Amino acid sequence: MVDVLAPQTEDETAEAEALFREARQRARRRRLGIVGLVVGVGAMITALVLALTSGGAGRGPASRDGSAGSGGAVGLPHPASAKTYPLPSDGWTPGHPSLTALMIGRLHVAVTSSGACAWVNGYAVVFPAGYRVRLNPTEVLGPTGKVIAAQGDPITSGGGSAPSNTTPPIPPSCLTTGNYPFLMQTPPTRWVGRRTMNLGR
Repeated sequence: MVDVLAPQTEDETAEAEALFREARQRARRRRLGIVGLVVGVGAMITALVLALTSGGAGRGPASRDGSAGSGGAVGLPHPASAKTYPLPSDGWTPGHPSLTALMIGRLHVAVTSSGACAWVNGYAVVFPAGYRVRLNPTEVLGPTGKVIAAQGDPITSGGGSAPSNTTPPIPPSCLTTGNYPFLMQTPPTRWVGRRTMNLGR
């Protein structure tokens, strides 16, 4: 038996065409919505990556002396032109007579309007010849220009205390009340437990 479809009236044909157009528009809106979602997610990911990379490069880690540093240069090697300041020294060099008292303690360095100062365990220290300090981060350089210690590092050296009037002048702000400065008369080294690391020779 064959079913015979009755011909559609004009109203039925118009209604069918309207439903078809509406279904096609809904499908198009769904496609546009999916594309918009993908584009939006991609833009968010790109913005997040840019924020993370630019933010990390701009701040950098804090320096050893507690300062935040400047821009993205923190933690990077100093340029050759970085300014250095001479540390108080009595001119001692290896091979000259020396005192032999042992000093171990944490290094603290500051640059004042009168010059650079250094302390170990609260005592002002006088370095051998040729030692300097640079800032951001604060690091002490040996005669060859190599870093021997940074702010707060434990260091050790041989030498001894002497009345301040027997040493070359050092900034008065370096001296602590009632304490004579310690004259370093062996190259200072970074203290690592029972071992030392002499990076400045």
